[in-house]
Amino acid sequence: MHRYTCTPVKLFPEEYKCICSTVYGGGGKVSVIALLMCLGFFAPYIQVYRLRLKARCASAATVAKKVISKAATTLGKGRASQKRKVAAIRTDLSKFLSGPSLEFVMSQVNMAHRCPRGRRWNAQQKAFALSLMHSSPKTYRLLRKVFALPSPRLLRRTIQAIQIYPGMNEYILEALRLKTAGMLSQDKVVSLVIDEMSIRQGLSYDPGRDVIEGVAHGSNQLANHAIVFMVRGLSRKWKQPLAYYLSSGPMTGKEMKPLIIECIERLDTIGLTVSVLVCDQGSNNQNLVQTELGVSCERPFFLHGSRKVFVFYDPPHLLKNIRNNLKKYGFTVGSADSKVDVLWKHIESFYEADCSKPVRLAPRLTRTHIDIPPFKNLRVRLAAQILSHSVASGIAFMSQWKIIPGR
Repeated sequence: MHRYTCTPVKLFPEEYKCICSTVYGGGGKVSVIALLMCLGFFAPYIQVYRLRLKARCASAATVAKKVISKAATTLGKGRASQKRKVAAIRTDLSKFLSGPSLEFVMSQVNMAHRCPRGRRWNAQQKAFALSLMHSSPKTYRLLRKVFALPSPRLLRRTIQAIQIYPGMNEYILEALRLKTAGMLSQDKVVSLVIDEMSIRQGLSYDPGRDVIEGVAHGSNQLANHAIVFMVRGLSRKWKQPLAYYLSSGPMTGKEMKPLIIECIERLDTIGLTVSVLVCDQGSNNQNLVQTELGVSCERPFFLHGSRKVFVFYDPPHLLKNIRNNLKKYGFTVGSADSKVDVLWKHIESFYEADCSKPVRLAPRLTRTHIDIPPFKNLRVRLAAQILSHSVASGIAFMSQWKIIPGR
């Protein structure tokens, strides 16, 4: 007999092709099973097997659906139970805590059983964490080891998402309007504070707005200074930066005047009344106050419409300037008949005498206050302690008992 191949009949799916048999004609022997398969002998039995297998798979799918449904129901009940427990905890804590304290404790309760990557923070929690990190980054890192707090990376991304550009910020104005809407009229009286600082010169590209940043306001020159406008409450303790502008070199008084008028007018539109303008004693600010605004000792204000806006130099700079003038020149106080010279050597004599005493009259006074090292003259604390009440009382006491010369 010749060798031939018998192809199996396709009675069932591809996975059962293993049943395929080859019939060999050598030696007159033929595979009976292969021959019967070719003739379709097993077709009814295979069909029954397929039906049973299909029923078994359907039964397994039904069981799986029941198990999943039961697990979801159990999980839902667990979550509902957990929500009820959290609500009960909040009710109990509200008897003792309120406001930010209650919200912080509840945030810890909610985040206690979540992994760090599964925690989600709302805007209020991010703002609270930002204030903590701004106060002290080192302390914030320590607190994160004890409490569940947002990561510094998340807070940096949050800050980067805030769009603040040079000029008047409309979002801040709208937030101030909403925040101060319920205040009393006396609480809406504010001061406008301006300050200038030196910045690094350079250009950067903002792809969101498709603009080049780093150019001075009103010109095409590179900016190396920035002036900031901040509003601060007089009767209530709050403050908020309002706008900033870039300039090439210190901004002149003539350039600052329209910006100040614009800030006052924009604050008027949201219900805030500017009664005080505060700045330092830089030469450009003195030009602004004396020349552009016409402020003098006899007339310490300028008019905005019919309202008086008083001008003050900020106290920290005044303290440092008084200390520096006292050290360099000294003062003469009193009337023409009884003039008294106030000199730096009086403070030096008091310090030398006070250091030798076991109980000091001015224990905070150190050699750094007397012989001021470079850059230490910028420290407001050193100037304030030199001009403090304890130093004045100590000098008066030692002068009265003839421990140091003077009267």
